[in-house]
Amino acid sequence: MTKENPSRGKRPSALRLVVLGLGLLIGGLLAIAMVIPLTIAYHGLRNNWEALLTFPPSDEEMVAHFRAHRADFERLVQLYGQDPRHGVIIRPTREMRAIMKRIKVTWMVPDTKIWMPPDPYSEEARHEIKRLNLEWKRHRGYPEVRRFSGVILGYQHKPAIRLKNLSYIEKEYYYLPVVPQVANERLRTPTGHTRLFPTLNSYPADLVSGWCVYRQFEPQWFIRMCESDESD
Repeated sequence: MTKENPSRGKRPSALRLVVLGLGLLIGGLLAIAMVIPLTIAYHGLRNNWEALLTFPPSDEEMVAHFRAHRADFERLVQLYGQDPRHGVIIRPTREMRAIMKRIKVTWMVPDTKIWMPPDPYSEEARHEIKRLNLEWKRHRGYPEVRRFSGVILGYQHKPAIRLKNLSYIEKEYYYLPVVPQVANERLRTPTGHTRLFPTLNSYPADLVSGWCVYRQFEPQWFIRMCESDESD
């Protein structure tokens, strides 16, 4: 006659379950602890360690650079707004490229707004935009819309990675073709509001991946700081 195994069918003891749970918890924590430095190492090896330890240029540096080259900046956005070529994004002309090289601007793109003068917030502006079908034309790159658009200008600086999110930080110039309304640290746009900050020398709490924050330094000029998952 075969004897039954007395351990067969018994459930694991509470102590064994606790030990198993603690083991899984400790293993998970160790895995997380390894992922963070490995991710940092990946970014460092891929882009160089300097980017992890670099902060974007200060506001003061960018404002001083703009004022030292004001005529070139103003000429560049004028050329951009008057360019007769079709396209949402256009290739810089020879004159544009020469100016961009002098003032360390690496690229230019329009914003997504129509700043219809003299008052982009008025009912008359909305009526004119509708009458001229400018929203439709903006999406298709009609040149007559370009003079009503804001312009974002990429500023050449060393790559910077924000350690908190391991994301890339870019600082840029932002030009508006009209003097906008600014009150209570908010920039009024034709379609809403955008918060302004007195300084972008540190990372505002509002800055998250995929978003940008702004600081005004002249009536029609702003510094823009953006966070993204990929470097431009």
